[in-house]
Amino acid sequence: MYESVDEPIYKVTISINIDNGPEADFKLYVKLSGFFEVNVKSDIDQRTKEMLIKKNTLAILFPYLRSLITTITANAGVKPIILPPININALLEEKERG
Repeated sequence: MYESVDEPIYKVTISINIDNGPEADFKLYVKLSGFFEVNVKSDIDQRTKEMLIKKNTLAILFPYLRSLITTITANAGVKPIILPPININALLEEKERG
């Protein structure tokens, strides 16, 4: 999810909810936001601009989310959760194709 804070500044937020059921050792909800300055040429259409913002900002934020989850779970004394790397651009392109 992203929102324009003050053009060209955008706030992008990603979140994850980890819940392994009622017998799990813990439940974890992490929400991570980043602020990005996005300067694009004025002749670019809105759809392309939105896709550039979505793909690039998520690709930048996701490794931090992965690291944060691993650190939190490792420091909690439980088996650490290590999310796999994800190619955000490929995932979003696949989602667009349906």
